[in-house]
Amino acid sequence: MSIISTLSSTQIAGLLAAEQKTLQQPISIWDASIQTDQAMISGWGKIGGAMSALSTAVSGISDLATINNRGVTSSDTSVASATIQRNAPSGSYALTGVKLAKAQTVYSSSFSSASAAVGSSSGALTLNFGSGSTETVNVTSADMNLQGIAQAINNVSGGQVTASIVGGSSGDRLVLTGNKTGSSQSFSVSGSGALSGFSYAASGSANTMVLGGAAQNATLSVNGVPISSNTNTLTSAIPSGSVTLAGSGSTTLSVSVDASSLSSAVSSVVSKLNSAVSTIQKETAFAVSGSSSGSSSGQNGPLLGNFSASDMATQLLGAVSGLYTSTSTSGSSGLSGADIGISVSKTGSVTFDSATFNSAYQANPTAVETLVTQLYTNVNAISSVATNSAGSGTVGTQKQSLTNDINSLQSEITQQNQFVASQMQIYQSQYAQMEAMQSSLSLTSQYLSLLGSGSGSGSGKSGG
Repeated sequence: MSIISTLSSTQIAGLLAAEQKTLQQPISIWDASIQTDQAMISGWGKIGGAMSALSTAVSGISDLATINNRGVTSSDTSVASATIQRNAPSGSYALTGVKLAKAQTVYSSSFSSASAAVGSSSGALTLNFGSGSTETVNVTSADMNLQGIAQAINNVSGGQVTASIVGGSSGDRLVLTGNKTGSSQSFSVSGSGALSGFSYAASGSANTMVLGGAAQNATLSVNGVPISSNTNTLTSAIPSGSVTLAGSGSTTLSVSVDASSLSSAVSSVVSKLNSAVSTIQKETAFAVSGSSSGSSSGQNGPLLGNFSASDMATQLLGAVSGLYTSTSTSGSSGLSGADIGISVSKTGSVTFDSATFNSAYQANPTAVETLVTQLYTNVNAISSVATNSAGSGTVGTQKQSLTNDINSLQSEITQQNQFVASQMQIYQSQYAQMEAMQSSLSLTSQYLSLLGSGSGSGSGKSGG
């Protein structure tokens, strides 16, 4: 008897499903490999992000000439403050008898309101400045009120005076204020037409406008040397510095070596370096059951056993532990990273002591900057290789290799699925043919059985 004849259609479908599962086993293996590759790509992506952040931080110490190594303080910032440039000489500067530079202000007589008519026709104001320049402002009859006059003055392109309106119980006044300080910025006012009632001159006897404040230079003494300036910003009062005057009085400016800016930049590098090392350690971690070491999640890192990844962390730590210069504080022995507060701890992280760094810098800034330059060179070489923007860096190469592997596996899966589908069609066709053949044989057998039964009956009758 045929096997087909002993199986139901449900059993046949089960056989086909089992065969399909067998044919699909390679696909399951390839799917698992793809998931592993994707996890590794994610791991490299995290490492790449951490290394990119490190690259950004280390670029902050690429050119020490751009990092200020001087600081300046003021004993009274309400009188003056200052900024100082790199390598400025240290010292103290006594600022005494400080008087601020001021702009000239004049104001008109009172009017009932800012919109009240000043006259019925047009007019003009001529402003003559101590510097020798002149401005003429024309006002139409339609704008002949304080608001219109102020707007016309303020609409002058590159105007040297700003107009405003000040109101009080006695009415509104037109106020003109010079845009620049200094005695050379004094000005006179001469009106014509409907504005003939507006005039001011320092030596005038028939002024209709009042001097609110005269234009004057800033005056002071720096360590006893008199200085006059038409502005309140002094760019040559102290060597390699800029002084900003804020009020009258006296103050002392103190310039000294200051490593805070460089210390902050180095601290940023150390922080990002630790983040990169920590990320690499996590992505390459081996989970030890019941142990505090290894992966905190209890799972192996996706890059466990990847030499390129683990070696990157080793190189980063070596970039710090290998810092050394033959120029020391005393000049008699070398200076290491630990001497300036940068060292590798027993736990595999980098520590930075800003107090030690600042102290070393005060003692020998040249030696410290030499080590910082070494730190940049060492770390930048590693981060550049890791994150090359052209895609040829370690991270990019590893990710591309894994992506290529995924693409290859996906192609294999597509081909295998096509093969499985083709095979299942063949099997289904073969089972259908065998079922049809079995059905045909069954009918033939039944027919022959019937014939045999009929033949036997006839012969019995003949014998009677």
